[in-house]
Amino acid sequence: MGTTQSKRFIIQFGISAAAFSAFLYILFGPKLPPSESQSRRDSLATSKEILGLYNYGTTCYLNSILQALASCHHYVNYVNKYNELAKYGLEQNENDTTFQIVTSLAKANHYINRDLIGDDFIMSREIPKIVLSTFKTSSSIPLATNEEQDAHEVFNIIINALVEEQKVIRCRHHLGTIKSFNDLFLEAENLADTIGSHNSTTSDTSSVETTKSRGVIAVTRTGSMGSDFLHDSTNLTEWNNPFLGRFAASFQCLLCAGKMPIKFEEFNNITLNLPPQRGVNTLTDLIQIYFVSTIVHDVDCENCSKNCGKPTKSPFCKSISMSKLPRSLCLHINRAQWEHVGSNKRLDFIPFEETIDLGRIHGFMDMIRDTLVTGDSSKLGHYRSNCIYKLMSVISHRGDALSGHFVTYRRGLSKSSLSSEWYIVSDRYSNPVPTESVFTQHAYMLFYERMENPINQKSQNNLHQ
Repeated sequence: MGTTQSKRFIIQFGISAAAFSAFLYILFGPKLPPSESQSRRDSLATSKEILGLYNYGTTCYLNSILQALASCHHYVNYVNKYNELAKYGLEQNENDTTFQIVTSLAKANHYINRDLIGDDFIMSREIPKIVLSTFKTSSSIPLATNEEQDAHEVFNIIINALVEEQKVIRCRHHLGTIKSFNDLFLEAENLADTIGSHNSTTSDTSSVETTKSRGVIAVTRTGSMGSDFLHDSTNLTEWNNPFLGRFAASFQCLLCAGKMPIKFEEFNNITLNLPPQRGVNTLTDLIQIYFVSTIVHDVDCENCSKNCGKPTKSPFCKSISMSKLPRSLCLHINRAQWEHVGSNKRLDFIPFEETIDLGRIHGFMDMIRDTLVTGDSSKLGHYRSNCIYKLMSVISHRGDALSGHFVTYRRGLSKSSLSSEWYIVSDRYSNPVPTESVFTQHAYMLFYERMENPINQKSQNNLHQ
């Protein structure tokens, strides 16, 4: 009996000692971040090609947009170019805060696409935190961290803030501040587009010469500028917002056939509305619907008024075409629907393709600038051959109209344009997925890029299949 009690005491003492030791380790042992173990498990599901981003409660809207943008070559190059100017500006003035937005977005691109390597646990938290902080201090419209926000709205906030910062970026030199690059480029492009001949714009410290040759606008900067930032003048468009496009709206009177001057309007993305009738509508169908001519009533017609001898209002036909195709095309499918009980989300499946040929869709005519000035439509075939776009990323929304989660399907940003591997990125989680799974998604936003040599790339793709 005594032996049995002794053994029982030893066992109980051992258990108590082990429990006490564990308690001391927890109390005084090395401190780990509260989500360390979960993060390490998540990191196992993070691909080597793409860095996932931490969700600070409701920031999946930001993560999805940063991932989608980081898949677009033209956007990444655009941000990188201005980031180089930022580095130069900081060398001249350490207190310069002009470049905070472009610097944070460039850093995000580098780490997301693994151009820069860091600790995943740290960088997945650091990148969204930097972007959120930058927009809080440097943008007129901060990004929310404690409430859900729409990814499409955030895309507009980011691009508009980036463009506004671009407008005020100055190239600093020992002779002082000169005219902004953005102003110089816009002047050069407008002069070349409208006149199509040699022009120049001169200021106290610089001048710009513009020419239009073979559809490419070239800019040569002269003056006291000592830095060679515009060494590649033939790639002027790389300095402009890649999502920038331009609509041309024409109005024709249905009574006298008189025409009003064409009106131009710039855009960063196109919102496609779902038709009231539910059915099988493809992405191409929605684009075609967007460019269908409409009737506008009660428009003051100068010609009809002149013929009638009094002010006359007439019905007009409004037609929209594309006067400038963007290099990167963002399409937003508006799934919100307002009903008598409130807002609702349309769940229509909209089939979309890996490449779309906008040259075959009415309204996409990038040659309108030439035909308006010269009346020459001989270049129509050339422009249409450069209207092919390749899908780079897709954002889908899981949930209802009031709450949910944004997920991005995107390409890995490989140096090879033939790379066809797709990834799903949901906050910190990123993994390769079969290509066919991408095209089963209920797309909310789609990001396409204009293919520079679509014919050559198509033949090369066939060789690799």
